[in-house]
Order: sequence, then structure tokens, then C-alpha cells
Amino acid sequence: MRKFLKTFVKLSWRGIPIGIIASVLVVVVVVAAVVISALQTITQEVVVQPAPPEPSVVAAGFALPAVYEDETFTWEAGNPVLVSPVTSGRYLSIVLTADPGYADLEVTLTITASPDLVVVPIGTAIVVDKTGAGTNTNQLLLGGAGTYAFSEKVTGTVGSVDSLTTDLLVAIDDADPGYDID
Repeated sequence: MRKFLKTFVKLSWRGIPIGIIASVLVVVVVVAAVVISALQTITQEVVVQPAPPEPSVVAAGFALPAVYEDETFTWEAGNPVLVSPVTSGRYLSIVLTADPGYADLEVTLTITASPDLVVVPIGTAIVVDKTGAGTNTNQLLLGGAGTYAFSEKVTGTVGSVDSLTTDLLVAIDDADPGYDID
């Protein structure tokens, strides 16, 4: 090994010792690697995910037909109530705030189209009723995501008043709202 080193140190190229040339080449390679790594550019495209769709409920307002005092009536809506949850396991909640002028009032939503026929088969009904003034609630567990269509039927008996106003809130809840099921 000593002999090799002595021979290597004595070697030269055009009068320049090979050891110096080798040292310069090593420095050039290291500097080139540093320069190349410093000039590297990395790009990445970031795609923003669209916002998830919101659940929706479409229910048109309506006016019930004129009736005489103490008369019972039945009315069916021409437009369906459309409920569109975006995830499964949501609840359809209906809250009826009845005008005190009604002797009794009942609202029935009956499923006419369902994306999950196992959980909510056609003909399933959710009923909320109220005798006199106040609020009553009911709920229905919906199956999978999609659009559920309900027919709407209102029956009741009018007391002795000139006009009545009643609110029916139809909503989609994330979890069991804890309402009593009639």
C-alpha cells in the first residue's frame, strides 16, 4: 500500500500532480451537487374540494279552503314535499304549531318516492296532530341519501273564528331530536 501511495503522489499530468487534480475534481463534483440540489424546483397542484351538498326541504305554502264554523275539512296538497338528506341516518322532523281556533288539526305526510325502500317504503306516513292551541312534533328516520317525496294531507275541524294561521315546520335533523312519536 505504501508503494502505491508513493507512486500515486509522484504521478503528474502535464506537470500537475494527480493528487491535486483528484482533489479539485472531488470539490467540483460536491459543488455541482450542491448547486443542482439548490436549483431544484418542486411544484404541486392543490385541488380544493367542493363543499358537500346541503340537505334540502322543499315545501310550498298553501291556503286551505274556506269552511263554515265547526265544520270538518280534508285537503290534499297538489305539490309534493321534497326532502333531500345528503347522508344516511338523518331524521325528518315535523313541528305543528296549531292556531287555537282549530278544534283539532292533523297533518299527514305519506312517502310516494323513496331512494331507500328498505328503511322508508312507499306508503310510510308521518302524522302530527294537535287538539287546540300549542305545538306538537313527530319524526321519521330516513334511510340513505337521496330525494324523498311526500304527499301532504291536512284534516281538521274549525272552531268559531274568522281566519286561522298555522305553521308546519319540516326539517332534516342530524340525530334523533328526541321527539315523542305519536
